[in-house]
Amino acid sequence: MRATHYDALQVARNASDAVIRAAYKSLAQKYHPDRYDGPPPEAEQKTKMLNEAYSVLSDPERRKQYNESIAVRERSDANYSKVRRKMAARPFPALAVAMVLIAGIVGGILYYRTHPADAKAAAAAATGTAEIKVTKRTPPPTNAASGSYSPTMQDLREKCKPPHCRIVQ
Repeated sequence: MRATHYDALQVARNASDAVIRAAYKSLAQKYHPDRYDGPPPEAEQKTKMLNEAYSVLSDPERRKQYNESIAVRERSDANYSKVRRKMAARPFPALAVAMVLIAGIVGGILYYRTHPADAKAAAAAATGTAEIKVTKRTPPPTNAASGSYSPTMQDLREKCKPPHCRIVQ
């Protein structure tokens, strides 16, 4: 959690104007560059911080705006903490997705190295083209009993329209 002007003046958020003024005076005397025992840059920095805190908290309108900004910041910090706790409670989803993709790619490479015919068909499917291989022999007649059908060259030409497939003879 980030430091606030209340932390700089070492007072509670519901402190009265008199308490804020007394805390400012006390700390301003303690960290005054002429009286502070530490290094001068540290005294100057603390004095600037105290002056800024007191100027905001002593003005009722600026103090109200500052309290609202603190409330917004704390809500966002709380939401961030909830998300972090949820992320820590379960494995990171992107890592799981990456592992599945890598396993799929490696598995595909190993499979298509051992099955080159399937690799050619997969490449044709990926490019959106299909290849129909036609031999010179005549197709057997249709067997009405089994319902099997052997396509003729005319049937293949009707089904295969470029650029999605091509007939290889």
